[in-house]
Amino acid sequence: MSTTAASRVMARGSQIELRLWERDPAGERALEPDEDRELAAYIQAGALIVSIGEEPPLEVHAGDSYVVPAGLGHSLEVLEPAIVVEAITASDRSNCFQVRLPTQLVDTASSSGR
Repeated sequence: MSTTAASRVMARGSQIELRLWERDPAGERALEPDEDRELAAYIQAGALIVSIGEEPPLEVHAGDSYVVPAGLGHSLEVLEPAIVVEAITASDRSNCFQVRLPTQLVDTASSSGR
């Protein structure tokens, strides 16, 4: 089975980071608890099964969202190719402001001079 995965930071502020990730079905992926960061996700396309902490798994589809509180682990199983937008509270190491223009997301090697 062919697997495609991509992730990028869209913007980062002093308190929050916005990420976009795309993934084709590739089985389940468990993520360790993060004591300092809370995550809110919006499913733009596709379908996933999300397990958060000890809660029962939840199937989410395009238009759905979920929140992972700080300190809880979670796992994801991609059912259909998915595009997910995540807002994550910032940790100390990401305490900066950064904006990426749409052209920079397509071709990060080129410089727009801004």
